[in-house]
Amino acid sequence: MSRKADHTAPIYKTIYDELVQKIKKDSLPRLSAVLLAKEYKINRNTADKIISLLETNNWVRRIPRKGTFPVKQSAQGINSINIIYDFNSFNQEFLNSYPYANAKLIESIYKSELANQCNINILLIDPAGTDSQILEKLSASGPRAGFIVLNPQPFPLLISLLRREKMPYITFGPEADMNQVTHDSYHSACRAVEHLIKVAHRKRIAFMNSGGLLTNPWTAPRFNAYSDTLRKNGIPFKEQYIFSAQITDENIVEFINSNVHGKGIDAIFASSFEVGRRTVNILKLKGIKIPEEVAVIVFYDLPEFSLSTPTITAIRVPLEKMGHAILEKLIDMINFGFRDDIRITFSNELVLRESC
Repeated sequence: MSRKADHTAPIYKTIYDELVQKIKKDSLPRLSAVLLAKEYKINRNTADKIISLLETNNWVRRIPRKGTFPVKQSAQGINSINIIYDFNSFNQEFLNSYPYANAKLIESIYKSELANQCNINILLIDPAGTDSQILEKLSASGPRAGFIVLNPQPFPLLISLLRREKMPYITFGPEADMNQVTHDSYHSACRAVEHLIKVAHRKRIAFMNSGGLLTNPWTAPRFNAYSDTLRKNGIPFKEQYIFSAQITDENIVEFINSNVHGKGIDAIFASSFEVGRRTVNILKLKGIKIPEEVAVIVFYDLPEFSLSTPTITAIRVPLEKMGHAILEKLIDMINFGFRDDIRITFSNELVLRESC
C-alpha cells in the first residue's frame, strides 16, 4: 500500500512541527526570533512567522519584557472535528445496512494519535436547509473546527458553502475536485480481475454490482476495470454475467441459478462487501464449491473473510491510514489556514486467500 503525498511541506511548517513536538515533551524552555533564526539558519521574518503561528495556536505565550514561553499541554486549545451526515445517509449507512467502511474510517479517526487534540462529533445536517441555517450550525462548532464529509454526493451546496467560507474540510468519496482522501478503485480492481484470469485460469467472470446504476461514481471505476481487463485479455464481455439488481437474497439466488451451472460463470468479482458477503453465503448454502466451481474476489476485506471456510480473497482498502490522513490534514488547516488543493489517493492491496 502506498500513499501519494499532495505537497512537500514548506520549511516554516517543518520547523513549526518540530517545535510543537519539543513543547509537548517539555523540552523547550523559551523562544525568540533571534534564537530560531540562528539555530535553523532562517531569516528573521520566517522566525517571526513561526512564533506568531505558535502563539495563534496557543502553543506559546508572549509575556511583555520577559520573552516567549511554551504553554503547558493541558492548556492547549481543543480542535472540534465534526463528521457530517444528513439524516437519510446516516440512516442508510448505520441503521439500515452493515456500515463497515464508514464505521472503520470513524474508528480509525478516533484511534489516531492526533485524536487527543480533538473533540470528535457526529453532526447531522439537513441538506435542504438554507445557507444561513447550515452556516449557523457549522459556526456553532467554534473557531477551531474542521469538517469531515464521508459521503459528499448528497451535499454539493454544503461543499460549496465550506469552500466559500474557507472552513477546513475533507471528504471521503469517489475521485472529485475537492479536498479529498480516497483510494484507487480502478487499478486494484484491474489486478483482481487479472488474477482471476491469469492465475486462477477463469474466463467466465461475473461482475456483481452493489445495486443501482453501473455509472454510480463508486461503482463505475470497478466496472470499467472489469470490462477493460476482459478486453485486454481477449475475453468477450457478456451482459448476462452482470448483476446490477437490488441486493436481496432472492435476486442473488436467481442470478446464480441462471448463470452458474453448465457452461455458466466460473468466477465472481463482487464490487462491494455488501453484495460479496451475501453472494458467498448463498454459494455455500447452495452447495456450490468455492473455488473449485466458482472462484470469488470481493472488493473490501471484511474481518469475517479471513475466518470463513474457505477464506475469501479480497481487496483491502487502507481505512486506518486514510482516517489518520483525514485528521492530519484537517488539523493542519486549522493551524495553518484553509486550503482547497488536498488530493490524496491511497493504493489498495489484493489479499490472496483460498477462494481463488
